[in-house]
Amino acid sequence: MNTAPGQAAADRAAAGQDLFAVRPGYLAAAEDAGLLHRLDGLPVVAGPYTDPLTGEAQCLVEHADPALLADPGRLLAELFARHPDCTAAVLRTPAGTPGDPRLHPLISYLHLTPEAAAGAAARAAAPAVRITEDDGEHRGLVRGWLATAVSGAQADLGAEVAEEAVRAAVEEILRTPARRTWLVWADGHDRPIGHATTVTDAEDDAAGTPFVDLVDILIEEPAHVPAAQPALVAVAAAEAARRGLPLVGHVCHHRTGPGLPPDPGTAVVAALRRHGWQESYGYRRADRPQGRP
Repeated sequence: MNTAPGQAAADRAAAGQDLFAVRPGYLAAAEDAGLLHRLDGLPVVAGPYTDPLTGEAQCLVEHADPALLADPGRLLAELFARHPDCTAAVLRTPAGTPGDPRLHPLISYLHLTPEAAAGAAARAAAPAVRITEDDGEHRGLVRGWLATAVSGAQADLGAEVAEEAVRAAVEEILRTPARRTWLVWADGHDRPIGHATTVTDAEDDAAGTPFVDLVDILIEEPAHVPAAQPALVAVAAAEAARRGLPLVGHVCHHRTGPGLPPDPGTAVVAALRRHGWQESYGYRRADRPQGRP
């Protein structure tokens, strides 16, 4: 039987509602906390934020009206004026927000609805690999894989991360009571070759939507990715479907610019969409213009 939150998510998805649209109650809470202001009469929820991995002082925008995001020049100018100590603004952008050269993609979140998650799990072919749930025996491997994911995502963006910050982020995931990790095994190997780690009681603060968070999938050997990755997604999708919740994954983008290669994250997002994943929301970044206070 679905839990009440899970049924609510399923009902919203069935009704065609945006599972990750900002709810009015979130705006009211932001106003009570002094984080809501208006630009041209349109709401903006923003405040100072220190990135726990890099230590960078940022202005984090958890909501800006789509009309402001469509042409973000004035919004960015106001954010940098309001937060003179920040070196960058990081903005949450709803699904479908047009690209803008002033806003560089950081992370794209995508989801399978409860129905789509159930379908993905049901359609999964018998894997050529074996999946087991982690019982703690291979915690050291999981710790290392998570550390690779955390540090690698920042390296793709050209940011340096202290080892201590990576360790703290990984231990926080490992200590989460609702964490579930599945291991993938291949013939000829005496230990797992990869994992999928989820948090099953995640909730989107802005939308109030509960979901199963697919924190990371990593397979050590590229030759096994075609078999192992779908098998791991299927087991995570089955868990989300059992709870009646969307399964949410994310794609980290690479820093782009002159002399840098194209962002491979764009192709990954497109491939996920072809397999039934829907865009949830994303985060984009704008650096403070040089030479300005």
